[in-house]
Amino acid sequence: MAEANIARVSGFSAIHRDEVVSALSECSQAFSELSSIFDAIRRGTDADYVLLAAAGRRVAEDLANYSDAISEQAKKGGIK
Repeated sequence: MAEANIARVSGFSAIHRDEVVSALSECSQAFSELSSIFDAIRRGTDADYVLLAAAGRRVAEDLANYSDAISEQAKKGGIK
């Protein structure tokens, strides 16, 4: 009953803890991808630095958007 009231007031339903764990795992993977991109830039490989920087930015922006959405749902809907 309380869950239904929270969803009605906030517009968000409770997020399951498994979804939160999955989100944290995906964020961890994204940080690993960023680390690989930064290492490639640092090593001075023949790769195009502009493309690497753009790829890093996309990963970072996706990570920020995703984590913001999960955080907002958890704050407004709670965790079950």
